[in-house]
Amino acid sequence: MKRSAAAVMILALCLTLCSCRGKAAAMTVGDSKIEQAEYVFYLNYNRLKLFGECDSYTNAQLQSARQAAIVQIVTAQTVREKCRELGIEPDDRQLAQAGSEKADLTASLGGKKGFEKYLKTSCLTERTYDKLSQNDLYYSLLLDHYTRQNEAKYTTEYLQDYYADNYIWLKYIRLSLHTDTGERVSAKEEQKISGLADTVAQKAKNGSDFDELIWSYSDDSGVAGGSEGVIISRRAGESQAYVQAAFEIAEGETSGVITQSDGLYIVKRLNAPPEYLEPNLDGVKNDAAESDFALQLAEWTAQAQVELKKSVDKITFGNMHKYVK
Repeated sequence: MKRSAAAVMILALCLTLCSCRGKAAAMTVGDSKIEQAEYVFYLNYNRLKLFGECDSYTNAQLQSARQAAIVQIVTAQTVREKCRELGIEPDDRQLAQAGSEKADLTASLGGKKGFEKYLKTSCLTERTYDKLSQNDLYYSLLLDHYTRQNEAKYTTEYLQDYYADNYIWLKYIRLSLHTDTGERVSAKEEQKISGLADTVAQKAKNGSDFDELIWSYSDDSGVAGGSEGVIISRRAGESQAYVQAAFEIAEGETSGVITQSDGLYIVKRLNAPPEYLEPNLDGVKNDAAESDFALQLAEWTAQAQVELKKSVDKITFGNMHKYVK
């Protein structure tokens, strides 16, 4: 049967719209267009980071992941814009290194087909992958520039004060919400684990030896940091709810149950030992510089001109894969 001219035109239009999906703008930051495919990567990243792999999600969870994605995208674009203003660009060696890392990843995944499968699983297009790689370069370059400009600030005395205010010795108990194969436990099992976490947290509050509780209940007591604890900065732990909770309690205290996508945590805060500072002075300096830079970057980001397109409201966890083209 012959198609009418109108039917052919409609089919051609549909094919054109499908081919454009993913490359069309989800938002703009200043004069820069952010593709739908790029936005989807960030949306999916925050879905997994904030809530893990679940059978279903609420609209409130979608909105949380959406807002986090928008902030991250605007921040990355702001970094690129500031680099352009300052005349900062990756050199040939840095670009070659990025290309080499991509080639190594492709080889480790078994070649082009393995790399394409990795992209699909990660809600990535190759365009977005390359841009993310460039974003890392621009961030490092701008951070290095900022640190050099403020080098005189980071004296030994300044870093001693920074260390005292921004580092803690953190001990924690984790009860995993995943099976040994990495799958989320059932709702019934999660309820059981939650009850156990409440019991353990109460034992800690009542003065039970925290190290003994770690060895009795924590699922990763044998790994580095699992029993002896970790010395960590406020900045290094800012994306981890259990670390943030430790900074909110007093030295020697324990927390209630903190929920993260990977498990339930109970934490204890101890003062970071003074002897840790000297052999790790460079690391503390880098942390202090990154902390200061983050504040400056937040100011720049707040001034960015951002426009969200209608597609941002249309893209959900359920249909986002359609936009990865």
